[in-house]
Amino acid sequence: MRYGRGNYRDVCSERILSETVTPVCSPDFIEEHNGLKDIRDLSNCVLLHEYRMLANWEAWFEMAGENHFSGHQGTLWTLGSMATEAAIRGEGVALGRSVLIADDVAAGRLVVPFPQYKLKAERGYDLVYRLDNKDSFKIRTLKQWLLEEISLLKD
Repeated sequence: MRYGRGNYRDVCSERILSETVTPVCSPDFIEEHNGLKDIRDLSNCVLLHEYRMLANWEAWFEMAGENHFSGHQGTLWTLGSMATEAAIRGEGVALGRSVLIADDVAAGRLVVPFPQYKLKAERGYDLVYRLDNKDSFKIRTLKQWLLEEISLLKD
């Protein structure tokens, strides 16, 4: 399994799980900001950024129909997991990666104020294998098992 854009040299790859990003924050943070009922409410918030992420705040605002993104400054993190942890601590609103935030949302550590706006991320989870294993029973079995496990996560 590789996390990436899906284009790897001299191997076969199949996208097993795509990822989206959506704003997330702590329950206390959302309460302090009167529920964040409208996207424009984010203009009064610290937005947490992930370094070099193409599915960034500017792209998210554009997808959500708010083209007036002004580069709201907040901390710039090198990893999405670090931005997510900062959001859990109440430091601002992060663009959470769907796979990384699932457990924290389910446990109530994070809230998704705008669940209707999910931006497809540029990376995802790929099953990668050698070209000569394309028809391998082991690869087919692993792929089937992975897809079954992922379907359980989505239920």
